[in-house]
Amino acid sequence: MLPLGAVRGPNAIQQPRRIFYGWVMVLVAMVSGAFATGVGVWGVSVFVLPMETDLGWSRTAFFMALTIPSLLTGLTAPFFGPLFDTSWGPRAIMVSGAFAMGGSLVGLRFVTELWQFYLLFGVVGAVANVGLGHFFVQAVLPKWFIRRRGIALGVAATGAGFGSLLFPLTIQWLIDLVGWRDAWLVVGITALILVLPGAFLVRTRPEDMGLFPDGAEAPPMRANGERRPAIAEDRSFTRSEAMKTRSFWLITLEFTLSGIGLMGFQANWIPYFQGLGFTAAVGSLAITMYGVFTVGTRLIWGTMAGRSPVRYILALELFLASGTIVLGMFIQNTGMLFAFTITYGIAIGGYFILQPLIVANYFGRQHLGAVNGAMRPFMTASNALSPFMVASLFDLTDSYRLSFIVVMFTWFFVAITIFLAKPPKARKPSTAELTSGGSV
Repeated sequence: MLPLGAVRGPNAIQQPRRIFYGWVMVLVAMVSGAFATGVGVWGVSVFVLPMETDLGWSRTAFFMALTIPSLLTGLTAPFFGPLFDTSWGPRAIMVSGAFAMGGSLVGLRFVTELWQFYLLFGVVGAVANVGLGHFFVQAVLPKWFIRRRGIALGVAATGAGFGSLLFPLTIQWLIDLVGWRDAWLVVGITALILVLPGAFLVRTRPEDMGLFPDGAEAPPMRANGERRPAIAEDRSFTRSEAMKTRSFWLITLEFTLSGIGLMGFQANWIPYFQGLGFTAAVGSLAITMYGVFTVGTRLIWGTMAGRSPVRYILALELFLASGTIVLGMFIQNTGMLFAFTITYGIAIGGYFILQPLIVANYFGRQHLGAVNGAMRPFMTASNALSPFMVASLFDLTDSYRLSFIVVMFTWFFVAITIFLAKPPKARKPSTAELTSGGSV
């Protein structure tokens, strides 16, 4: 049997095919995504009330900790982004991120002052955010797939969905069992055990292992634009070339505004549900149902995007997300609570697949780290301000109603924005690309 990564010669004896290493990358993305989202968004929301009660912090002060890592990630993304295109960068960054995540969560066991919380969850958490967050899925994973890119991203994105499914109930159980301090300790040690080994398996692109995208036996053929209309020419845009296109800025605007409806909005769900009279356990169960349905539909969204122009599917998904916010504004009983989280899970499930998919399809594989790094400062600006905005509106009005209205209109606007983002015209190939045969 050929070793993993070997290339078959034309006269080689046929051997049983081994699993394409790209699926190992998908598994790594699933595990890291589960912890990055499960702890950074959903898990932290379960800690809000017990930490506020014990430490006397305001809601705004607490959620400022979510603003810091997003802000720092955005500021450093243009520098880290190109490293994701190197042969060693993704593995080094992800290993550092795994250590940072586990260490910072363990350290939260001992916080007594607000600045300590900001340092561990915010500053050190920013390192984990770069290595284990969406950047890996956006900049590295699409390099391994072309024809199966939508399916691969759909499977990988289920990790973040499982994070919302597993972490709220698990962390709530831990807090009830051992208190919030030791709950942080257990989560941190678990992160080190499960995330760190996978980080060492990361490779940048299949060519680094003598492989081809999708596990093909030969370099990919050039896309003709007829059967795969969502995928532009297979030659990659550099960062400077991408930034000269109209599509780059429309996509960046969409990603930027979407941060309002993600980070801060969803992290406030459990305190919002508790304010409506539901217990933390019921709120956590409702979020678990969100996780079930967002996981169950992500592969469906990815498959749809592989058959139709991705901007149409993404616009549809965002219109649905906007409509479901209305349900959340008028929750009166447990049935309506679960109706909101389930329908929102279905609607938003595709976003985490379609976001990296549209960038990879429009701008190619080779410079994804650099291209995403150019988008990231704008995106993380809204991610950084969103938790602070939602919490501040609550402190000012003693209600989440205004925040829901803002999120609803934001999703509606970004749906229109992404619908207008047509694929960029394929640039002319360089002399080097023509010499190399025009591979992706």
